[in-house]
Amino acid sequence: MFVSGQIRSQVVFKDRAVQLGIVNDQIANAFERRIERNFDMLDSWKYILENKKDISQGEFRNFIHNEKDVWTFSDFYFINTKGSFTTPEGHTGKLGLSEEELETLSSHKGKVITRNINSDNLPVDVYITPCSGQVNGFGYIAIGFSVDRNVIKKLLNQGEFSNFSYCYIVTATGDTVFSSISESEESQNVLSYLENTQIEGYTYEKVKNDIYSGKANLIKVIDGRNKYYINYERIGYSDFTLYTITDANLLDKTLDANKKVNSIIEAIILITSGLCVIFFINNRHRYKLRYKDKEIAYREWSFDLMLKNSGNIIGIIDDKTYKVDFISQNLLSVLGISVAEAKKDVKNLFKGVMNSGTKVNAEEVKKLEIGKTITEKVQIRNIMNGEIHWFTLHVLHSSFDENTGKFVVFLIDETEGIIHEKQMDEMLEVARNANAVKSQFLANMSHVFRTPMNAIGGYITLLKNNKTDPDKVSEYTEKIDYAYKDMLGLVNDVLEMSKNESGETQLKLEEFNIADVIKKAIGNVEYTAKQNNITISAERKSLSKNYFIGDRQKLEEIIINLLVNAVRYTPKGGNVWVTVTGVSSKLEEYQDIRIDVTDTGIGIDEKNLKTLFDPFSEKINDSPERMKHKGMGIVITKNIVELMGGTISAVSKVGEGTTFTVLLKLRSLGKEEQENIDPTGEIITTAFEEKKDEKKKAEYKKSIKGMRFLAVEDNEINAEIVIEMLKLKGAECEGAEDGEVAVRMYEEHPEQYYDLILMDLMMPNMDGYEATKAIRKIEKLRIKRVPILAMSANAYPDDIEKCYRAGMDGHMAKPLELEKMEKEILKVINRNNK
Repeated sequence: MFVSGQIRSQVVFKDRAVQLGIVNDQIANAFERRIERNFDMLDSWKYILENKKDISQGEFRNFIHNEKDVWTFSDFYFINTKGSFTTPEGHTGKLGLSEEELETLSSHKGKVITRNINSDNLPVDVYITPCSGQVNGFGYIAIGFSVDRNVIKKLLNQGEFSNFSYCYIVTATGDTVFSSISESEESQNVLSYLENTQIEGYTYEKVKNDIYSGKANLIKVIDGRNKYYINYERIGYSDFTLYTITDANLLDKTLDANKKVNSIIEAIILITSGLCVIFFINNRHRYKLRYKDKEIAYREWSFDLMLKNSGNIIGIIDDKTYKVDFISQNLLSVLGISVAEAKKDVKNLFKGVMNSGTKVNAEEVKKLEIGKTITEKVQIRNIMNGEIHWFTLHVLHSSFDENTGKFVVFLIDETEGIIHEKQMDEMLEVARNANAVKSQFLANMSHVFRTPMNAIGGYITLLKNNKTDPDKVSEYTEKIDYAYKDMLGLVNDVLEMSKNESGETQLKLEEFNIADVIKKAIGNVEYTAKQNNITISAERKSLSKNYFIGDRQKLEEIIINLLVNAVRYTPKGGNVWVTVTGVSSKLEEYQDIRIDVTDTGIGIDEKNLKTLFDPFSEKINDSPERMKHKGMGIVITKNIVELMGGTISAVSKVGEGTTFTVLLKLRSLGKEEQENIDPTGEIITTAFEEKKDEKKKAEYKKSIKGMRFLAVEDNEINAEIVIEMLKLKGAECEGAEDGEVAVRMYEEHPEQYYDLILMDLMMPNMDGYEATKAIRKIEKLRIKRVPILAMSANAYPDDIEKCYRAGMDGHMAKPLELEKMEKEILKVINRNNK
């Protein structure tokens, strides 16, 4: 009896291992597919953010809003290095990410799943993948989205024994990540629970090491009077383990058929020796039956395992009664339909079909002869979670035996291939569009650059043929200078737009007074406006705050570009207005700002207004008073506005003028800093009433005559131009062909020998940065510091900042202009002498 009990126990336990293993595999497959689906979604959005540079913040916000309806998630997040986030709608917060998780994301080592509370104050799971970029001045290292925690709970609650089983997804150390139970019970560590139980045939350490190393097993534990089967196996994400606890008593009652079978063994053992032959025959027969049952069980297990890993579904339907005789167990995880529903009514199998079939319908299936197959592509939505799958549907009419026929239904999952195909199509479309834009850009650029080049070449020819006529020489020289400046503006526009489009432009957040920004922007164009008797005025309306946090320089650039455009196309004696209006905002810490730049200029016709923000398009209609401007100042302005998360638009009427409107959301400072601001509005400035600082005027009245300079320049022509230009102002200048020569010349001459060093940046042997650092080291042994002024074509803000970090005192952008060069030299020298 004792031996019989042991045999029975072993057989029953192995049988439980097979049964529970199949169910566990089904749950693991459903979980893995869900996780893969979530990260596939993130990867598709990451692709858009990283490759579709032409998509605006507003367009992406609308895209994500539409995706919510399809994929049923809560919030989308942009996440920075500190774990803080912002959403496309502007909501901010912080995720509880560990330092290890932040390091994983910032170094692009892997993906992360964490928990959070969403905007509706509900518990959610947050799926995060590395993705770098910037949105509304917020630099991010990852993107993520949140999903209701109940979605995973439903997946873990499915299965044949879900009424008396509990599922956990745990880490290698036993901490719960997901579970099928309530939130309050999730905090329990499963290994801590096991430590206080009795494990049949195993030690606690053995089980702990199994889970840590990813081994799969089934154990039986005793917790007081209760007995449980515990099945654990590693799943395919982040070293997680699926850990299932099943009530042994309830499971045994459900599967008590096996007990009855095994009880026969005890009866056989009690048969008298006279029945030994019968016993032997019966025992051998039972062994064959058990082996056959085990073979069938393993065959079913391997069959289900194959299906769960493929996502395909197989069903068998009687060709007379149309009852479902068999359907694969992964039906719930793939289509959201339970096996019981499918067996109740075959029509339930096709609840989620999104495209109505023309081939596979009831009438066609009834006509299908034995041995024939119908095939069709179908799209089906999982009715439980909304996930969409694409399948190839095959219906085969086959004979089961002499009297019975069956319809065998195959749903072959084509989702991954179709998604990949769509992504490839999108990538090809992006490449085609980029190539078309590039070709058009180069064609337009060639056209617009030839205009000033043609002017320069033509006037040089006229100059050579009229060199004895002073009036002609003066006229042609002035026109060459005008064409040169026009071409320089085009070069700067191309470089600026290239930097914006490549994503290299970064927002620099700082505190600023918006009144000061307007004043400075107007100051940049007031000289040109004054020459044409154009009045520029500015005012504030309904703006209760004056101090904000944002990129001051970019905001100035927006207003300057719009003012330059307004002054250029406003006839003499006209007017230009800048109006800053506060718009009500739902977010207390932010203020919506509206900036209008209005002129009484020549206006833009309806046709050109439609292409106003296209690169190199004809922006302004013909005018006898102005040449048509083909630069990209307006396009660059649009790029900057969108980089700051805003919008720009224009309205115009030919002969009456144009209004450009910029809408921005700026973060305001605390109320205590706004107390002295007049909320009713004020005139910020009028164009030509600013009082100049007399001390600064005095500085610029000085001349560089009699000064000595060192020009460090590797290009002989550029060096000659600088030296000769300085001589025109009565200054003396020596040249050095690279940084090494410049350092040696400075060291060989006495202190204060040079009044200032003009330093090129990109040179052989030693560049301007290293040369400056070497000169500053030499100065440690001297009393007086020599000012160093950079002169370079590298004129972006980060280039200028690099010059200051190296020890330089200022920066001049090439090509150099004599008057501006003298002004900049004097400014640096005077500042150095203070």
